[in-house]
Amino acid sequence: MKKALIILMLFLSYPILFLGAQQTGSYPDTVRIPWNPDLPKDDSLRKEIIGKWKDQNSTLSFFRNNSYIVVFDTGERQEGFWEIKDRVLKFEVKSPFRDLIKYLIVDFVDSRMVYTYPDDKSVWVAERISPKN
Repeated sequence: MKKALIILMLFLSYPILFLGAQQTGSYPDTVRIPWNPDLPKDDSLRKEIIGKWKDQNSTLSFFRNNSYIVVFDTGERQEGFWEIKDRVLKFEVKSPFRDLIKYLIVDFVDSRMVYTYPDDKSVWVAERISPKN
């Protein structure tokens, strides 16, 4: 009973997230995405994220050595190192400032990853575009 209550409390803590105004492409302007309390554990997420993904405004490539490359639809490029801890996807941007950008992974299923940027409540839906390695 306690476990069910804890799961319910977690679900209610992250009830509904809305897509931000940054949406482009074929995704609707607003989509409700509930928090998935059954997300894979961090170790599984780290293995499953390896590969190439496409979201609403960029193509992301995650490599086994924890490096990444993001190519935005505008042509801008960003690279650095990634990490997943407590279902938070962290990007350490290779720049003079060593920026750290954090996204909360709210859902992850085989070829789809949903993550949010808590500062502005943007929700990103990335589809796998390369086979798993």
